[in-house]
Amino acid sequence: MSTNDQAKNISGDVTVTTTDSNSLKVVPNNKSSTASINTSSYWDYELNWWGYRIYFSHPLINDIISKSLYTGGISTISGGTLTGILSSLGVPGWVVSIVVGIFLIKGATIVYADNGRGVYFDAFWAADPASQAVNLVTAKVYGA
Repeated sequence: MSTNDQAKNISGDVTVTTTDSNSLKVVPNNKSSTASINTSSYWDYELNWWGYRIYFSHPLINDIISKSLYTGGISTISGGTLTGILSSLGVPGWVVSIVVGIFLIKGATIVYADNGRGVYFDAFWAADPASQAVNLVTAKVYGA
């Protein structure tokens, strides 16, 4: 589904506008709240024409850090799964290792980018937005 199709499916009495960064912003017509990222929530996300912006709060980052064994386990399982998928597609082992390494480094970057206010993770479309696949290599991570 394209981003335009997703925008057409926004329900309710809202106005859809573009922001300075050419992102969509959904504002209810009653002006009491907005449907963009809520930085007071534990985590949140926003769909943009270029991909997804995901917000991880400072408490969420602290929870990830305090549960390092779980995080390590999740990283290992994710890396193993990604390795299996890419290997089954015939991708050479050395390329698989690089891709898995990039995936794990991006995860660590999220934790280290927190400066006490949370972290934004911008994941760009890999190719066609209709595929809803994101490119983690080009993803940007920065403090909120």
